[in-house]
Amino acid sequence: MLEQDEGGKQNAIKAGIEEIERMVAELTGDGASLALTLGYDVYTRIFVPLAQGERNLHRAWSALVDGYMEESRRALKEASVSLRQAHDQANKCL
Repeated sequence: MLEQDEGGKQNAIKAGIEEIERMVAELTGDGASLALTLGYDVYTRIFVPLAQGERNLHRAWSALVDGYMEESRRALKEASVSLRQAHDQANKCL
C-alpha cells in the first residue's frame, strides 16, 4: 500500500500517465478508418502493441491510485516497451 511520503510522487506519476493516455486515445480514435487507410497488415503491426501499451497504462494508473506503487511501476515499464514497439513499427511502416 501507499506510504504517506509517496503521495507527491503518486500525483506526478498519475498526471504523466493521464497525459500519455490522452495522446494514445487521439491516435486510436477511429481504428476502422485507419485500418482501411493503412491496410490491415500495417495497422496490426502498429496498433496491437499500441493497444497493449494503452492497457498497461490503464493498469499503471489503477494500481497507482490504489496505492500499489511497485505494480504501477511494473505496468508503466511494460507500457513503455509496448509503446516504443508501436512507435518503431510506425516509423518502419509509414
